[in-house]
Amino acid sequence: DRYESALLHRWLWLHSVTKLIGGVEENRTLAGRGGVQFTRVSRDRQREALAFVLAQLETPTPFLNPHILDRITPIGALDAVQTHQLDLLTALLNPETYQQLIDAEALTPTAPYRLVDYLDDVQAGIFREYWSDDRDRPVDPIRREVQRHYLRLMAAQMQGDPVGSEVPTPWWSASPQLGDMQAATRYTLTNLYDQLADVDGKIGDRTTQIHVQNLVSELERLLEPD
Repeated sequence: DRYESALLHRWLWLHSVTKLIGGVEENRTLAGRGGVQFTRVSRDRQREALAFVLAQLETPTPFLNPHILDRITPIGALDAVQTHQLDLLTALLNPETYQQLIDAEALTPTAPYRLVDYLDDVQAGIFREYWSDDRDRPVDPIRREVQRHYLRLMAAQMQGDPVGSEVPTPWWSASPQLGDMQAATRYTLTNLYDQLADVDGKIGDRTTQIHVQNLVSELERLLEPD
């Protein structure tokens, strides 16, 4: 119970930080008195929040202590941590956040955090190990699943479909900005394909190399379905 409670608190704290991205701060006013009611979070503060969350999307090894987990379960020891990591990534790739970024681009044109720049930053953080000097280091199973989850979410959004939703037609599928969302996700995934194809064959760990080859294959199928 203590282990699950600690994980839950971690998720809640981190999820609250994701709300700064595309965020709007409300200033309570009465009967129209006072200044503007909504203030957009600055680009620098949004990028700082994103960098913090991306750092936490690295697998939290303190929660994978075998002296603790071997007291709890003989199988599925990674499940709780993995679920929280995937939920956190889903919060970053929320179409409502995309809509807020697009709104802010029109309302604060001098210093917007554009959607395409945001997705570039997210993608660079999720796959950062492949562009770093330590790419021969094995990528752990939870991190590999985070990367696959990223691809699943982005692929569905590029195609204009909900992800794991029971709602047949999500609100954002009828958004006038849906075209911007689809264009930005396609552009970002195309860049990912080029980058991963370039590092394929340059990775020392066999399991990680197979994982990257699978990602490249999935991206190729997605971007060139014929």
